Amino acid sequence: MRAGPGLQSRRSSLLGAMLAADRPAAEAVIDAALAAGEDGVAVVDALLAPVMRDVGRLWETGEATIADEHLATALAHTLLTRIYPSLVVAAPRSRGRVLLAGVDGEQHLFGLRMIADVLEGGGFDVRNVAGSLPAEALAAAVRRHRPVLVGLADTMGTASSLRRAVEAVRSVEPSLPVLLGGAGAEDAVGMIERCEVCFTARAALEAAERLLAGD
Repeated sequence: MRAGPGLQSRRSSLLGAMLAADRPAAEAVIDAALAAGEDGVAVVDALLAPVMRDVGRLWETGEATIADEHLATALAHTLLTRIYPSLVVAAPRSRGRVLLAGVDGEQHLFGLRMIADVLEGGGFDVRNVAGSLPAEALAAAVRRHRPVLVGLADTMGTASSLRRAVEAVRSVEPSLPVLLGGAGAEDAVGMIERCEVCFTARAALEAAERLLAGD
C-alpha cells in the first residue's frame, strides 16, 4: 500500500506538535493516520520523515532552537515505536541478517532507526550499529555478525568516509550487497557493484529484496 492523500494534510499538525514537544498531540496525529487505513511504511515515509526534515530546516534557519530539534527527535523515536506494529508484515527474523551503520562522522541517527524498523518489520534480522562507525570497526562488525546485506548512511555528505566504509565492508566480503543512503550516497554509487541508493524506508525494503533475490 502506498501513501494516501491524507498524509500530506496531516503534516502541519504533526509539525506543530513536534515543535511543541506535545506527545499526546503527536500521537493523536499518527493514530488518526493509521486508523484511516494508511500503510505504516507510508506513515513513516510520507508523514514522519518529511516533518523531521522540516524540523531540521527550521533549526538551520534559526526558526527553531537546538533544544526544539532535540526534543522533536526524541519524540520521533517514541512515535516510531507506536507505528512499529503496523510495520510487521513477516515473522521475526524469518529473513537474512542486515547490518546498518552510519559512516565515520555521521551524527544523524533517526533515518537509520526508520530503516531498521521497516526492515525488521519485513522479517529481516536487523543489527543497527547507529552513527559514526570508523571503517575498521565496521569491518569488525561485518566479520562478527556475518550479514547478508549492509546499509550505510551518510547524511553529512562526507563521500570520503562513505568510500572508506564501503572498502571496509568489501575487504571482509567482496560480494556483499550494500544499501547507501544520505547526501553523500549518490556521488558514491558508481564505485561499487551490487548496491542501491535509497532515500525512503520503502525504497530500502524494496532494494533489500531485489539485492537478495538471487541469494
